[in-house]
Amino acid sequence: MPGGEVGGEILTYFKRVGGGSEFRNNSEMQARWFTDDGEVDRDKVEAADVHTLLTPSPERALRLNKAYRVIVDEQSFVHGRDATVTPPENVYEEVDPSLSPLDEERRYDWDIRLLWSAR
Repeated sequence: MPGGEVGGEILTYFKRVGGGSEFRNNSEMQARWFTDDGEVDRDKVEAADVHTLLTPSPERALRLNKAYRVIVDEQSFVHGRDATVTPPENVYEEVDPSLSPLDEERRYDWDIRLLWSAR
């Protein structure tokens, strides 16, 4: 695997993101695949198949379908195209260009920060 990952794609993703989505706002994934202290439960993840790892509960799936329907009906992607059941809390409202948005331990072989200064 690239970058020396040996745990598989989903386990690596969970570790790097610190949650079940980029926003880290999926409490269902947190409860299923993470310990109380926020660490990935490696044994549980490795014992599960892909379907079990990624499929939401029927209740969550229905809520996500409704949320996505609103996005489609409005054709407004101001807040992105990801359907969220609750507003994401782990998103910057504004970016301070003097601050590094990612701690060193959350960076992996590349830095994709944008150049915010005007040209």
